[in-house]
Amino acid sequence: MTDTLLIDGLEKRFTSHGRAAFRDISFSVGQGEFIALIGPSGCGKSTLLHIMAGLSEPTAGTVSLNGEPIAGPRSEMMFVFQQYTKSIFPWKTVLDNVRLGVKYHSGASRQEMEKHCLEQLDLVGLGRYPNYYPYQLSGGMQQRVAIARALARRPKILLMDEPFSALDAMMRVELQDLLLKLWTDLGLMILFVTHDLDEALYVAQRVILLSASPGTMRRMSRCHCPTRGGRSKPAASQSTSACARIFSATWWRKSWPAGRTYGEGLDRIQRFARAGRDSAGTAAFDLAAFGDLLVHVADLADGHTHL
Repeated sequence: MTDTLLIDGLEKRFTSHGRAAFRDISFSVGQGEFIALIGPSGCGKSTLLHIMAGLSEPTAGTVSLNGEPIAGPRSEMMFVFQQYTKSIFPWKTVLDNVRLGVKYHSGASRQEMEKHCLEQLDLVGLGRYPNYYPYQLSGGMQQRVAIARALARRPKILLMDEPFSALDAMMRVELQDLLLKLWTDLGLMILFVTHDLDEALYVAQRVILLSASPGTMRRMSRCHCPTRGGRSKPAASQSTSACARIFSATWWRKSWPAGRTYGEGLDRIQRFARAGRDSAGTAAFDLAAFGDLLVHVADLADGHTHL
């Protein structure tokens, strides 16, 4: 049976001040889907993710996996936090940090656990660093340790709370592509919280836009980028799209009239993607230009344009 995560009529209201973080949130996610949640600060994105993970209780509504309510942390769901400096232990080596994810949940021998954890480090590109300590690693490498620890539990679902927000632009692009490879190779269901619309549209199959606090579902959009259709990304297009997203923002600022909103940007992206899809085929789709458009729509956030 295909795993399905169902969020139905979810609301969270804080008893201390009585205000709601979000309300009336409903959607479902199938196994192997990649969903991004995006919205203004304070709209309840992280709180929503915590409730999905069973780390917090909703005021109203339910979260269920395959029809079974989630009332606490589940072994098939792993959470990757935003602040990697607080989620890995500085006094433990890279290997020991990853092994901690399975140490108390596995009947395997120490040697078997180490072999399994080393395999996860290889997956995230840290196979040469098992005996390093966190202070000896870059920020991106430390976040890879946190991802490897999550993967060590062999989860079906990854819940990620702005995992790349503290990283520089080049490292963020590198880890986005790593995450897409893991998603493709392992068949994971991923729910990914971000403030960056560019990032959301690049990595996700569907993007859920939340309104300002209290958060409500403003819009759900399916990304029509052709690299999503087959769950794989051509190697040549990865670098083209990534470079376009980083270096082409200025051109779009000049060519796009001022005063646009996220919604208008998404409409334009959908039209752009459909035009590429309906033309001579995937080969005719200009990924670099598509990347340029994503950069500009993300820049709307920097100008504090409304959702």
